Amino acid sequence: MSTPKLLKEKLEVTGSGVGGSGGEKAGRVREHVLEKTSHLLPMEKPTACAEHAASWIGQELGLWREEERELEVGWWSRSDRQKQTTDAEWESFIAKMPKLKL
Repeated sequence: MSTPKLLKEKLEVTGSGVGGSGGEKAGRVREHVLEKTSHLLPMEKPTACAEHAASWIGQELGLWREEERELEVGWWSRSDRQKQTTDAEWESFIAKMPKLKL
């Protein structure tokens, strides 16, 4: 439903903004083209849509499980004191942030 140029642009920006997944460059967004379909694609080719969705969901679940393991090691294993204070890494990150003029 779009030109190749517009499709390419959409693929490049999807997931790449602030708070995004990292998009295509991070392997978190993929393009799938199903030929000879209309805007009713999910009703015309439900199996193909489900297969592509399941593949992506499986990948995302794997990434989520990995993030959960990292959280378990990196956060939940910390003492209450460590959870309530900032560390040098965080303070160096905050120091680099631009100052807001109020």
